[in-house]
Parts: sequence; structure tokens; C-alpha cells
Amino acid sequence: MVKSRVIAITLGAVAALSLVGCGDNASQEAQYTGQHDLKIVATGIRSSGGYVRGVLCSEGEGYPNQCAITQDVEAKEGQVVWEFKSVPAGKYAFAAYHDENNDKKINFVDGRMPSEGLMFSNNVMGRSGPPNFNQSAFELIKSTKMVVQAKYLNQNSG
Repeated sequence: MVKSRVIAITLGAVAALSLVGCGDNASQEAQYTGQHDLKIVATGIRSSGGYVRGVLCSEGEGYPNQCAITQDVEAKEGQVVWEFKSVPAGKYAFAAYHDENNDKKINFVDGRMPSEGLMFSNNVMGRSGPPNFNQSAFELIKSTKMVVQAKYLNQNSG
């Protein structure tokens, strides 16, 4: 009789723990519901030449080069703004570059250092290339405004 009581208590504890786990998963899934607006302001744009080309990548895409959501804005000295409307909730990373000469590619000095401004969510920079998705990632669970700082690694161009 004692053995059956211990088994019943153990099974009851397992059932209770599994319900707690279900609750956690349900709340985690709930945070990724709906669609939200995302406004990104880039500061430190050094000239009004060309466009500032931005991408918004969801997890699993080829960040920062193969992203489904792209948006180009006309460059303005000082700052530019992207407004992404009705974006499904989820985990994202943003990247942009200031295409000053409007040739639709990032130009490099000596083939190594970008000569045009770069911007990434979380204001992170990679050591020898762009940061990876996880370094730039943020969760979009409500309408959000984010500020990124343009970084011009080669101060001699522009």
C-alpha cells in the first residue's frame, strides 16, 4: 500500500510539473503574437549623398545579406528613419549601410575596410565582418522605436 501511494504521489508531481512547463511554453508563444510597427532612427549620417539601405531579418534568414524585409531611405545628413509597419512579432536583427555613391553595394578601401557607414541593431560591430544574428537580435513583442548609430570606419572617405 505504501508503494502505491509513493507511485501516485510521484505521478501527481510529474503531472504538475508538466502543467507548469505547458504554462511556460504558452506564455512564451503568446509574446510572439500579433503585428507591430518598428521605427528605426539612424543617427550620425555624415552626408546627404545616396541612400541608406536597411534590412530587417528574422531568425533563420541569411543575416545580414539575405533578408526578406528591405527598405531604402534617402540619405540626409544627421539622421534617417525607417518605418516598418505591421511586422509579425518575433526575433529580428537590423542592418544598414550608407550607400553614399548609390552603386547599391558596400564599397571598401583596399578591399578590406568599408568606406561607407554601417549600422546594426544593438549598435554592435563585428571584429572582422558584420556581427552575427544573435549579437544584433532583439525581440519585437510590441510597437518599438530603436536608435542605431552610423559608424564610418574609414574617416578619410566621403
